[in-house]
Amino acid sequence: MPPDGTTTLPAAETDAAPEGAVSTPPDPLGLAQLWADHFQHLTTLSVAGGGGLLILLEARILDLGDRWWLPLALFVVSAVLAMHGQIMAVDDATRGQAPGRKARHIRSAALAALGAASGAVVGIVTSGNV
Repeated sequence: MPPDGTTTLPAAETDAAPEGAVSTPPDPLGLAQLWADHFQHLTTLSVAGGGGLLILLEARILDLGDRWWLPLALFVVSAVLAMHGQIMAVDDATRGQAPGRKARHIRSAALAALGAASGAVVGIVTSGNV
């Protein structure tokens, strides 16, 4: 694997280039667009989760007691990480590079924070100690 963390996937047998043809690497701008879209979706889910939590709390449909701040903070962390990852993907594309290892780590952290936020809400609600 190159030092920037990008990978080149092997072509399937049916997609193999004709003999003597030079295989081209993936388009960095196309990859960056996919990554930016993925980060945008993560941001949307995080903001929707945090906003939905606040709406449920304000409408008194959900009562989390004094522990409401933990899931909300995790939703915010997830959204901020996803926005940072999107900025990195765009910056990499500006330099003509595909997103690298750092973008993968940011994506993993954003997904982990989103999962932890969702799990915190479910855990608090089902614990019975609200």
